[in-house]
Amino acid sequence: MALVTVTLQILQEETMSGLSDTRFTVLDAGQTTILLNGITNQAGVSAPFSLEEGTTYKVLLSRPLTTFTVPETIVTPAAPATVNFPLEGDSDAVAPPVSPDLCRVYGFLVDLSGAVLPERSIFFQNLFGVSAVGGTAIFGPDLTAMTDEDGYFEVDIVRGATVRCTIQDTRIAASLIIPDEGTANITELLADAVQEIPEVAR
Repeated sequence: MALVTVTLQILQEETMSGLSDTRFTVLDAGQTTILLNGITNQAGVSAPFSLEEGTTYKVLLSRPLTTFTVPETIVTPAAPATVNFPLEGDSDAVAPPVSPDLCRVYGFLVDLSGAVLPERSIFFQNLFGVSAVGGTAIFGPDLTAMTDEDGYFEVDIVRGATVRCTIQDTRIAASLIIPDEGTANITELLADAVQEIPEVAR
């Protein structure tokens, strides 16, 4: 198949203005193999790249304080020319919980190849903490969230809680302090945390 030069343009749904600093990952239609990734410029436009004509691809998007709930689908046209794809994602920030005592932890999980991780459990074990709202001691059961078919999850946790976060079938384990904020991206929390490396059965 011939290669076609493609340019992605990521737009805000309501205003149709470009979304800068949007990271994108292009995967095959089955979302099993990463083909390329990049980031948009100030106009929400990517650098040109080549894809096979007539082929279906998935595009996974991520941006600070922005949630894209499903991967976008594109089909490369036959014309060997630069093509703009106005991918209209949900550009609103993740909605915080109704309760001011809670923080909504959210994010996408992908593996080293860039493939999304569906139906993967994320465990939050309560390590006893003091709530950032009112100084209340935190007890109670642990929480488990699960990614959907696109590798996305959300879970509401008391602000100020100290939790041990582990992700199913990975070597990720870290102690986190849930921030006194309405929302928090799991990637940012893990990046700031002191991480453990648990033993994995071989």
